[in-house]
Amino acid sequence: SHISSRFSIPTPCSPVITPPSLTHVFNISEPNSSVFLSCSLSTEILTPPGRQIPPQTLQPLIRAAREHLRLEVDYVSLNQPNREGRIIVPHTLVWSGVRWHVRAWCEKNQDYRDFVLSRFRGEPEAIGHSDKTIDADRDWQHRVVIEMVPDPRLSPEQQAVVAHDFGMSNGEWRLSIRAKLLPYVFKLLQIDPQNLNEDPKGQQIVVRNLAEIQDWLLP
Repeated sequence: SHISSRFSIPTPCSPVITPPSLTHVFNISEPNSSVFLSCSLSTEILTPPGRQIPPQTLQPLIRAAREHLRLEVDYVSLNQPNREGRIIVPHTLVWSGVRWHVRAWCEKNQDYRDFVLSRFRGEPEAIGHSDKTIDADRDWQHRVVIEMVPDPRLSPEQQAVVAHDFGMSNGEWRLSIRAKLLPYVFKLLQIDPQNLNEDPKGQQIVVRNLAEIQDWLLP
């Protein structure tokens, strides 16, 4: 015996073909995949150094985020390089483009904080449920819109090049994002909100509405 599958397509139906991105063409997210290996074009991919996150650390964090659990953890930081015990309630894993974080309630600081996954030590231990869920994290719920435009110090022709590079529409790129993730976006785009590059060719893009979102960039 065998199992067959049938898919019904509603009528009328108009097929739409979307243009593939380079990520899909070369399957950059999976460099060792068969799609990537079948490509005869020579390519090189730069990736950030791998950060070791043991399963015995990651699995309890994921479970706690799903089930709203309090976790007793050991954590290190540049300010506190020795192990420090904390109790946190995680709710979201975040990839910053460089490293993984977990957004969590911190009982020590009585606030929601970001914790770098590679800085946990040992195995977190669940110690009960908590009402500090993602819905209680008001700052996390707040969203802002970043308005990116070419550096106005560039010539109109140069601005057109930059706008095309960044896929801007009508000379601007608007990105809606959680306000607490703004610092990571600025680092990823290599934009220093405090200092404008003296060379507009080095700066290339600026945040037009920086004054409106400045407060969310503070530590």
